[in-house]
Amino acid sequence: MGLSPFSSTCSLTPPASTVRYPNPNPARFIILRTLQVGRSVVAEVWYPDCTNYEGRKVMVFADENEAALRQRPTLDPHFALHGGPVARLEPTDRGWALAVEIARMSND
Repeated sequence: MGLSPFSSTCSLTPPASTVRYPNPNPARFIILRTLQVGRSVVAEVWYPDCTNYEGRKVMVFADENEAALRQRPTLDPHFALHGGPVARLEPTDRGWALAVEIARMSND
């Protein structure tokens, strides 16, 4: 990257190995913490390939348990008909508290 005094070309594109994309890779994740709330699990997950919010996501999974969530080989944070989160919130203390409340309400 940058200019070379011996070259007539320059490159402003970083090497491909350092390019990070905003979307998370569902196969590369680390579960930072979980909380079982009735039939739902609240989870904070870090996706190292994701750029927004430093790759952290707070999610609520309905009809799930912590052990099964931790055994998943992939964990897609996008909404889906089966297996995806029912809610995703900002990865802050406030977002975690709201996720816990949503999990509590979903068990009623």
